[in-house]
Amino acid sequence: ALAAGLLVALDGGLRDTALSGSEGYLAAVWLAAVPLFAARAAALAPIAWAFAVMNHPLALAALPLALLAPLRRAWPGWVVAAAALAPGVPRWLEGAAALAGGHPGAALGAWLDQGGLGAWAVLAGPLVGLSSPRTRKLAAATLLSGALLGAAGARLGYLRDHHLRLLTAPAVMGWAALPGAWPLVVLPLLRLPEDRRPPPGHPFLPGTVGRTTRISHQLAGIEGPLLVDGAWLGGTPAAEPGAVMLDLALRGRDLRDLGPGGTTAVILSYDHGQHVVVETFADGDRYALVTRDVEALAESLCGRARLGGAWDGMAALKPGIRPEEVAGWRVACGE
Repeated sequence: ALAAGLLVALDGGLRDTALSGSEGYLAAVWLAAVPLFAARAAALAPIAWAFAVMNHPLALAALPLALLAPLRRAWPGWVVAAAALAPGVPRWLEGAAALAGGHPGAALGAWLDQGGLGAWAVLAGPLVGLSSPRTRKLAAATLLSGALLGAAGARLGYLRDHHLRLLTAPAVMGWAALPGAWPLVVLPLLRLPEDRRPPPGHPFLPGTVGRTTRISHQLAGIEGPLLVDGAWLGGTPAAEPGAVMLDLALRGRDLRDLGPGGTTAVILSYDHGQHVVVETFADGDRYALVTRDVEALAESLCGRARLGGAWDGMAALKPGIRPEEVAGWRVACGE
């Protein structure tokens, strides 16, 4: 438990995923609970898996983990899980066609680069787990889930390192196969978190929730239909476009004024040293809001940036909308 807990707690990439507004899924937490419920409270295992899927659809690939729960005791949970997922899964599968910009082959390399030796320990966990009958089923289910996740990414043409971290906790449980205190051999592989405090005189960057609020305030004065989408050149996205639209809706903006058919506002996020010559509607720290000539912006960023994000918000606010209806400004990039 100590070894597994430290591997998870000191995984810098997993920590960034938890703090990021665009990657802040609780799916990894719920998938950690699935094998624990499967062993002790079978009916809760499929419900936890359903919660993971509702946080991120790619958690569908972790179905083998939920199947570890004996069906004779887990079937009530499967009824609940089916009822919870039935409304959303068809829309998610439809929206999968709109995904792009994360080459599956680069996801594993990015994950290993950011996680260092600790990531290799996570990767080795299921292989170690195969060595003991006590952990063999869990290790096999984790490996199968990883294979399904990779296959889904290859099929969609979209997979990122934070998607691989969905299986971090089940993977490190494989180290329990070693007897006694032997799992503590992973401790030398751990890397302490970096000190991210800014230099003296430099304020902390506002959190993602703060940026979302600020961006929604900046866009609130635009009249008529408004669609908020995103373009990520590098670094952490300033705000999730769907979150901005939800924030505007919760602040009282008429849903009829949220969507295509009027102004498209693109949240252009970039890292230090990156620059795009473009007329901006408003600026912030490492982001700019663009509302004019967004088609030309998409064409200039084609192949350089990840475009999109609006459909996540529109699917929640207007369930009947189709992905292609919100992707009009990206047509110039062939999306």
